[in-house]
Amino acid sequence: MTTPPRTPPASAYNTAIVLGIAAAAADLVFARPEIASALIVIFAFLLGLAYPRHAWQWALLIGICVPFATLIARAAGYANPTRPDNFFVSYLALVPGFIGAYSAAALRKFAVRKEMNDHQE
Repeated sequence: MTTPPRTPPASAYNTAIVLGIAAAAADLVFARPEIASALIVIFAFLLGLAYPRHAWQWALLIGICVPFATLIARAAGYANPTRPDNFFVSYLALVPGFIGAYSAAALRKFAVRKEMNDHQE
């Protein structure tokens, strides 16, 4: 297993933003917030697995898209009738982002450490 480069390419950041927008769209469209939360966990996990040193960046980039999309939707006059009209609740989308990204980073660190121990034996 090779170690990832120190700085992720710009395409990784672009991918994080696009995935965050997809999760935010799911949050606006579907009545159940669990769908968007699951997408955020999965997307942050995948990017955290690819670039574990930057897990906090993936969690922020993906998770912050939900409050931004909520703010834009409210400005445009769109309101989800099944959700409470509380903008600050949308910031809870950061929690699954951090869970996904840091669990992937921990898994990656464990896998690298196990591989190094296997090679030493």
